[in-house]
Amino acid sequence: LKDLTVKPEVLALLGAEGFLIEKGTVGCIAARGPWKNLYTGKLSLVIKSVHVHVVQLGENKTDEDLIESLRATKQKAIEVRMEQLRDFQQHRKAVSQAWAGQKEGFGMRFLRNCLST
Repeated sequence: LKDLTVKPEVLALLGAEGFLIEKGTVGCIAARGPWKNLYTGKLSLVIKSVHVHVVQLGENKTDEDLIESLRATKQKAIEVRMEQLRDFQQHRKAVSQAWAGQKEGFGMRFLRNCLST
């Protein structure tokens, strides 16, 4: 992945709700690992050129403005998490539908016979 933009609400998702990313970029994210042994091998992520400009939400604001901006940030974090949950449910449904029409292969039948005896 190259030339990514960091979402302003990411700090709220990580628990730092009093701050907002005004501008953020990531140059490159690369995954390295043994693709043939993905489940047993070690996977590493290399992240390059991270630039983040963070502002505190309370600077030069009244208490009312601060509360409103915190609420807006929290609402955005909730919306992002709900979107992630919807995406996960759609993916799960698509995978289960794809497998529903499939017949068991030789390996699965063999395992069932071995385990049932």
